[in-house]
Amino acid sequence: MIYGHGDDIYRVEQELKANFSSNVWMEGPNEKLVETIANKVERIANYPEPDAEPLKQSLAIHHGLTPQHFMVCNGTAESIYLICQCFRDTSATIIVPTFSEYEDAARINGISCQFISLKEVKASLSFSTKLTFICNPNNPTGDLLPIEILDRWLSQNPKTIFVVDEAYYAFTEEAQSVLPLLQKHHNLVILRSLTKLFAIPGLRLGYIIASGPLIKKLQTFKIPWSVNALALDAGLYITEHYDRSTPQVDRLLKETEWLCRQVNRLTGYQCIPSCTTFFLVENQRGCAADLKAYLIRYHQLLIRNADNFRGLGDNVFRVATQTRSKNELLINALALWRS
Repeated sequence: MIYGHGDDIYRVEQELKANFSSNVWMEGPNEKLVETIANKVERIANYPEPDAEPLKQSLAIHHGLTPQHFMVCNGTAESIYLICQCFRDTSATIIVPTFSEYEDAARINGISCQFISLKEVKASLSFSTKLTFICNPNNPTGDLLPIEILDRWLSQNPKTIFVVDEAYYAFTEEAQSVLPLLQKHHNLVILRSLTKLFAIPGLRLGYIIASGPLIKKLQTFKIPWSVNALALDAGLYITEHYDRSTPQVDRLLKETEWLCRQVNRLTGYQCIPSCTTFFLVENQRGCAADLKAYLIRYHQLLIRNADNFRGLGDNVFRVATQTRSKNELLINALALWRS
């Protein structure tokens, strides 16, 4: 889905005061990281490593695994499409509402899809499909499936490969990664992103963690040099300076709680509880697309209307928390719409 993602700031002609549509860390990239990338610009004169071996080595040390457990990709989108290409003409279960790229990648590769609502999730479920896609924490709802449930599903359904997308794992204090389950379950694939928390989505960088045989199978479908040299250098810096580079998400979570309270005090809006720094809002005053257009035109603010998420109505929009001053701009603008 080329035009279906939330951060469509490139389509807005006027200058914005705040962008609430993107789930990327709101303060931008770490200064040292930017400096490192700038100092490596001369690297563009040469081809990058075709298999990102140095970054895989660094990721292995960071996660306490071997390099054979990793595949470095051009963002999580490439990871998803590679998996669907590898298992083309099979079947997939997708827990919805969620990131639309799972369904798009599946259908392009001839994979038949079935859907389970988050509201219908229970501890014991049987899956008849080859793949199951789970975004955890989930985008756009911010819901979180406990690791105990995922562990049980993996055990109960050994013929199904569970693809657990942990792109927003660091945007909550409640999440438990399924990484410890990797040695226990051969049917587990984990997706991670380095672009969201470290605010470098323009570089496109993510990775897959899975068993050695699964990675080897996926490798046969991967094109060489899909990750550029500057992205690889950024990944090396992040993994080697992880604690120093990681933003303070706890204060953004506290700001999210404040913002939700303020939105709920407005007439005609209702926040849906979330474990993350982004959340959905039900707009009882009308269509979210109309509200989005109004906010852009009259207040230079951008939100994410959520009508392309399967299972959500056209009155729902998503907000990613920003700074207090920007959040106050949104509160004031929402109060004025159709007041």
